[in-house]
Amino acid sequence: MVITDPGLSVARINLARGYRGGERQTQLLAEGLSAMDWRQKLAARRGQLLAKRCVNIIDLTLVEVAGSVSSAALALHDISLVNVHEGGAVQAVALNEWLRGIPYVIPRRVQAGPRYNSRI
Repeated sequence: MVITDPGLSVARINLARGYRGGERQTQLLAEGLSAMDWRQKLAARRGQLLAKRCVNIIDLTLVEVAGSVSSAALALHDISLVNVHEGGAVQAVALNEWLRGIPYVIPRRVQAGPRYNSRI
């Protein structure tokens, strides 16, 4: 089932330097939502590989920011929800919520899966 709402737009924010697993996850999510015709915005650190790899994603507005809390918060307007992809961006989305009332989600990445305990 594909859920599309023309009034709903999602932003993701990733201010990390370099390109590792979290940045790859950000790119894949943007590509997947683009395939479902979601309008999206990505606030990414200027000059980093993530921004370069996402520049051609359809329906994605790429905003390259300096990496500061204020520059990232200013980029997050005209959206319905922000998805935070790394810890350095939490202050920016909190400031954005305070200024504009736009909610955010911080997904938790679990490094190790649950363990099997045969005694239970």
